[in-house]
Amino acid sequence: MEELEALLKELINENLRRLILSNPIHPEAGSKAAVRPLLLKEQLCFQTVLYRGNKVFHYNGTAEETAARALALMKENFRQAEAEGGTCRAVVLISKKGRVTVK
Repeated sequence: MEELEALLKELINENLRRLILSNPIHPEAGSKAAVRPLLLKEQLCFQTVLYRGNKVFHYNGTAEETAARALALMKENFRQAEAEGGTCRAVVLISKKGRVTVK
C-alpha cells in the first residue's frame, strides 16, 4: 500500500487529467469514483465524485486531502484505479488477498 500512497501523492497535482476508481468490493458503498482538477476562486482544488446508486456525491479538497481520500477509498471499497496525468498513465489493481500491482 505504500507504493499506492506514493503514486497517488505523485499523480494528484496540477497535471492530473483524471483518476477513476472502480471494481467495488461493496457495491452499496459506491460503484465508481472519479477525481479531477478544478479551479475554485482561482485556487487549484480537486473534486472527488462518488457514484452511489442513482446518487452522486461531490467532495472538494486540496491535493493532500484528495490523495488521502482516494487512498482510503482504495483500501475500503475499490480494487482498481486508472490515472492519467500530463506525463504518465497508471493502472492499479488490488487482488482479493490485498496484493497491489501498479502498471
